[in-house]
Amino acid sequence: MERDFGQIRSTDMIRGMAHTGAPALDSRAPTMAVDVPGPLAPRGARFAAAFWDLSWLGLGSLLAVVVGFGFLFWRTRWGAVDAGDGDTALAAALVLSVVPTWLAWMLASLLGDGGTPGQRQRGLIVRGAANAWPAARLLRFALHPLSAAGWIWLAAILFLMGAPSVGWLLIVTAAAITLGGLGSVVLLGVGRRALHDLLARTNVELADGEQRR
Repeated sequence: MERDFGQIRSTDMIRGMAHTGAPALDSRAPTMAVDVPGPLAPRGARFAAAFWDLSWLGLGSLLAVVVGFGFLFWRTRWGAVDAGDGDTALAAALVLSVVPTWLAWMLASLLGDGGTPGQRQRGLIVRGAANAWPAARLLRFALHPLSAAGWIWLAAILFLMGAPSVGWLLIVTAAAITLGGLGSVVLLGVGRRALHDLLARTNVELADGEQRR
């Protein structure tokens, strides 16, 4: 697990107080954690990481569609008969399973390795506030444009379940997250931190900064 913060030993404090005549402290006192920010990732590397992650979603979706339709063509004798309800449901389940599988992969990498597969491939890492990095990283991902795929997937499920009003609300949410995230990176560039980083109190840093701590 990555260390998000450096450590300052209380020994230096004890020595300094000894020179000034201040009362000595217990040298066995616990260490005090402080935030040591690393070098922020460049904008191009973050876009490349997002493209890497999205490319796997696109590839998985294309493969699922090809396999699903191929299965239906095979079961219908290449269109000679109508597809059965069971076969149609099986093909639909295959296509619908792509997004949650991709999201599980993203989140597992984010929580286990400190970044999505694309971020780790580009040498990036996501850091959060002290003692809150799992929640901070999850919140950042929920507000990141990559999460739009998950919101749209939930909207599709709600449409199938007969709840179009909530489905449209999720589609609007996905659009707002996408526009807000991309717009903050392209237009604002405040400290090179995107809107989702500002809201989640996270930084996307170069992973080699970890090695120099």
